[in-house]
Amino acid sequence: MKSEADLLKSATAQNYIATANGLKTEYYQAIQLDQDAQRRIKLYADQYRLASKSLDIMFRSFASSGTNLTDILRVRQQTLDYEYKQMEAIADYNTSIAWIQRLMAFSQVQ
Repeated sequence: MKSEADLLKSATAQNYIATANGLKTEYYQAIQLDQDAQRRIKLYADQYRLASKSLDIMFRSFASSGTNLTDILRVRQQTLDYEYKQMEAIADYNTSIAWIQRLMAFSQVQ
């Protein structure tokens, strides 16, 4: 009986450690997703800004000298792609925040 109790106690301790390690791993994954999303938000905002400036220059060039319309459409598509990727990064950021709050058992109910 004592041996069985010791084994159960050991199994419980091992389960506790495994659960704690699993939660730590999830927490670090959520933090990594958060940091990656913040980096991508900034990157795509910068890319969008640069592509928008290029598009503005191309519009002016088109009005004055007749720049190829295909190039303008290509750059416009790039701006839309950057905007879409930025929205995806924002969604990932919000997901990471919710994941971290869930792991920390954060409740807004008081």
